[in-house]
Amino acid sequence: MKLLYRKRDQRGVTITELMMAMFASFIVVMGLGKLVMLNQQTFSSNQGKADTQSNSSLILSQMSKSIRESDRIVVTNTGRFTTFDAGGNILDTFQWTGLAGRSLQRDGEDMTADACTFFSVTTDADTLMLTLEFELQDDEQSSTRVLSQVGRRAGQGAAPVGSS
Repeated sequence: MKLLYRKRDQRGVTITELMMAMFASFIVVMGLGKLVMLNQQTFSSNQGKADTQSNSSLILSQMSKSIRESDRIVVTNTGRFTTFDAGGNILDTFQWTGLAGRSLQRDGEDMTADACTFFSVTTDADTLMLTLEFELQDDEQSSTRVLSQVGRRAGQGAAPVGSS
């Protein structure tokens, strides 16, 4: 009976060496795959945050424009205010539907698909300023909070912001 053995001058790899190389390659490929998945998740999360910040900026811009163009502002409560032109016509009504609806609306229409988890508007009776504060939250629970003071133009006959 002949014994199977490897001659010293024989070239090639054994099945064991081949399996070890395949296993090492598998580990490297799995590590790279995990790294790619992690980068994709980070990108998606950052994209969601950027979208929420962009939405916040757009909402603040729309509110600021309406406030600055108005002749009169009436703050109904901390979650609602209305802007009026010189003729007493309503320009815009901004309101928060509260924690139940979690929506920020302009004239009854949602301003964003993101949830609004907080909204507050406060006035200073002696000035033409409103303080707006709101927080938007996307589906991945990342949130952006905005705090801004917005001044109304001080035109002829301009009066301080009122409450009802």
